[in-house]
Amino acid sequence: MAAWRMRPPATLQGALTCWAAAISSFGRVTKGVPDWSTAGDVVKHFKAALAAELNRDGSLKSPSGWIAFAKAYDLKIEEVRLNDPVDGAGVATPGITSIVANDLKPSHFTGKLAGSHVIVVIGTNCDSCLSHTVVVYGADNLRVCYMNPLFDPARPLGTPRGPGGSGRVDKNWFCDTYDDFATGPRFLLIWRA
Repeated sequence: MAAWRMRPPATLQGALTCWAAAISSFGRVTKGVPDWSTAGDVVKHFKAALAAELNRDGSLKSPSGWIAFAKAYDLKIEEVRLNDPVDGAGVATPGITSIVANDLKPSHFTGKLAGSHVIVVIGTNCDSCLSHTVVVYGADNLRVCYMNPLFDPARPLGTPRGPGGSGRVDKNWFCDTYDDFATGPRFLLIWRA
């Protein structure tokens, strides 16, 4: 089981704007979402159209900001909560599809990638804690590949990723095993069906 799309544009975030950089990259390759050329353009739009979904520090409220974004552009949104053996899966976010899984796996991505790239918000169990956002462009049985706006795409590629391993591929594109990618207890997946 595998699904691949072209790599999304490499976009660099500013302070606390991974969400805006991911939306900019996603919008440039997804029909029906504005083609914002920079993260700054996305922030400017949200300040004008969805200001209530921004925190005072400029970060996007999660999950409510993502739900508002998905609704505004007729996108699908799904929450995947990982089942922790001690704490369980936490409480589902009201108003969206929420599933519980023991691990992330290809089936969480491959069907969605048939329609578009997938924005993935790697969240926490704390609504006021910081999350991180990437754009997934491929998944197979071994790994998930994504654009990570935290890394400067102009930075030279150091040690290349080994075959089948995790790490940077080029610019700010990465391929990680599911264990290396699944660093949070919950994930929001946003895509065009």
